Amino acid sequence: MDNTKQVDLVSLERRIELVESLVLWTGASVEEGSDIVGTVRDDGDTRFGIRLRAHCKEFVMLWVAVGERSTSFETFLMPYPQKNEVLVLQYLLRRNYEMTYLHSAQHRDEALYLVGRAKTSDMSSELLDTYLGAALAATEELFPTAMALGFGSSYRYRPVK
Repeated sequence: MDNTKQVDLVSLERRIELVESLVLWTGASVEEGSDIVGTVRDDGDTRFGIRLRAHCKEFVMLWVAVGERSTSFETFLMPYPQKNEVLVLQYLLRRNYEMTYLHSAQHRDEALYLVGRAKTSDMSSELLDTYLGAALAATEELFPTAMALGFGSSYRYRPVK
């Protein structure tokens, strides 16, 4: 018996419409005074970035790529640590267990990111808002400790005002 669920494919036309509506929603959120500072369109029709105001670093940029089956989210957390690599990676791995929506991962360029995925057919402004909140909260929580462990005295926490 096959227990796998069929995931509906979302057409390119529908994905472009979805991106347009999400970008419009983020634009309206900027005007309402939220943590959203603005959006950036990528070269393709189905990828865009949302820039968020943060306290632990100047900005958090969440990239959203709307695919046929799933929508992926990623935000840069920090460069690969210069020291205490094992401690940093252990810290992030332990924190992964408690995280929802996003988890830490090492990118092919060796930098550390927060990444997540959702079904494209479930995408809405409410779900995007959930991922934005998760990206901001996880970055605010993980970044200072991971940077202090990985860069020692060359990193000094400076809250952004």
